[in-house]
Amino acid sequence: MSIKILSSVLFLSSALFSNSITKVEFKEIDLAKSEKEKKMFRLSESLSLTRDGKKTIYPIKYETIIYSADKIKGSKYPFGTILNNNGEALKQKDGSLRISTSQDSNSIIYDKEDVYLITHLENSIGAMAKTKLTVKDNKLKVLSSSSMDFSQIDGINNVCAGSTTPWNTHLGGEESNAESIYADKKSPLYLDCSDPINSSERFCKTKLQLQKYLKDKEFNVYNYGYIVEAAVSDSKDISAKHYLTGKYAPEMATVTRDNKTIYISDDGENCGFFKLFLDKEVNSFNKNWSGTLYAAKLVSKDKANSYDLKWIKLGQSSDQKLKEIISLKPGVTDFFDISLSAKDGYTKIDGEDTYYIKLKDYKSSKKFKTKEEFMQGLAFLETRKYATVLGANVDIRKEEGVTYDKKNNKLFLAISRIPNNECGAVYELDLDKNFSAYNMNAIAVGKVLKKGNKDYDKYKDEYYCHPDYVANPDNIAYIGNDILLIGEDTSLHFNNMVFAYNTKDRTLTRIATLPSGGEVTGLENAFVKNKKVIFINTQHPFDDVCSAANTNSNCNSDILKNATHDDLRGFTGYIDGLPKDVF
Repeated sequence: MSIKILSSVLFLSSALFSNSITKVEFKEIDLAKSEKEKKMFRLSESLSLTRDGKKTIYPIKYETIIYSADKIKGSKYPFGTILNNNGEALKQKDGSLRISTSQDSNSIIYDKEDVYLITHLENSIGAMAKTKLTVKDNKLKVLSSSSMDFSQIDGINNVCAGSTTPWNTHLGGEESNAESIYADKKSPLYLDCSDPINSSERFCKTKLQLQKYLKDKEFNVYNYGYIVEAAVSDSKDISAKHYLTGKYAPEMATVTRDNKTIYISDDGENCGFFKLFLDKEVNSFNKNWSGTLYAAKLVSKDKANSYDLKWIKLGQSSDQKLKEIISLKPGVTDFFDISLSAKDGYTKIDGEDTYYIKLKDYKSSKKFKTKEEFMQGLAFLETRKYATVLGANVDIRKEEGVTYDKKNNKLFLAISRIPNNECGAVYELDLDKNFSAYNMNAIAVGKVLKKGNKDYDKYKDEYYCHPDYVANPDNIAYIGNDILLIGEDTSLHFNNMVFAYNTKDRTLTRIATLPSGGEVTGLENAFVKNKKVIFINTQHPFDDVCSAANTNSNCNSDILKNATHDDLRGFTGYIDGLPKDVF
């Protein structure tokens, strides 16, 4: 980014701290009622700002900029086409192009005078679309779009959510199913993916898909499951895989204002919460981070859904050193003895399968030259397992988005499902002066509809969770002036929704509903040149079948059954009409 553009962006973003706005309010939108409303993207009609006691109302609307399969002038393939490591389009069994409908995270990245929107495509053969934007007639316009090249890091797998760094790059999480317990021939749970009987297993689906990307290059299970950094420089793609973030199924990472502390969420049924503290402050793209990785231990407090946090050190290393360890091609049995039944001295691991592990002496493996090398591989390549052995919590269910309030030094974390509540919650985390989170408290909690509840009969046929509360929160974004956006990935509401949560007065306002069966993704607050926007994607519309409190309800099955090919296309768009100083 040029100094001129960087300075202007920093000046505009400084409005967060210096303007006279005392309150931001979206006008609430009703639930979708008609079939037409249930099949469309609907947005609140206005936003109001209170400045020095005076309220001003701004009309807002949603503008779509790109759909799956759109043909962009000058682009070789339609938007969302999945490529192999040679840049060749992959095809379906019927010979058609493989095109993703799974747009996820968005970041606005500057390259000198040019501005790019980086968008995840959440598939086994992951991809990031690089879309060049401009502003014309006060609207965002697409100039070009292409798939970014990740062949130098052996591709990316199932990139889910992400964030924009303070140094003008994008961080994306590989929510990967590349699990080492199934890849090692010496493991009692080894899966031979060349055997057709195993082809439907999640691990084999992932491996076989990635092999299509790699072509003749050998698949290595330890190449996937990390945070990926991407940027654009002189119109060329640059990228790095940060092994230092640890291997699991990272949803996303976010950076605090010291440019050294990074928090990483982990998505799945048995997951941890991680903190990376870098050795040096980062101010530009750097493919070789070094630092220390920690895993959280949650200590329950008397208050429901409230915890103190302790941090357990896992290890210290660098991306370069870990890349060298991965090149040794170790297996999980180089780190652990594994049993399928309980034994003294073994730690229980819950996952797709339950098994038991015991740390090996590094000398028993011929892969490692030193104990230090063994311990680094253990901490960063077998992160969840080692965190479990050390007593960290690796039992969190569906940990999703994490976002940062720079002004107040707070984190927010979405957990899709929490103990005794399938509707989930969003948590607020306080950070100390060293940017270490020390507690977490639920602030926006879903509410299960139950017989006898006041609104049960009113909503039971289309909702499992009460529609005035969050359900399975996923993508979240703190956008400033006390406003936290919460997007859903749920089958427990007829339509996924976007809520605006006021972190100061603790109010929750529904501001958008999506086409039924589509997930809210890509929440991003950004400047495109001098235009202020909030991006929102709809991922795989008309795909997820919803559940209702009334188990006899067929919920959205008719709408999904009658969806057309065009209905099924995912899309990216933005909230238009925002004043420049709003966030």
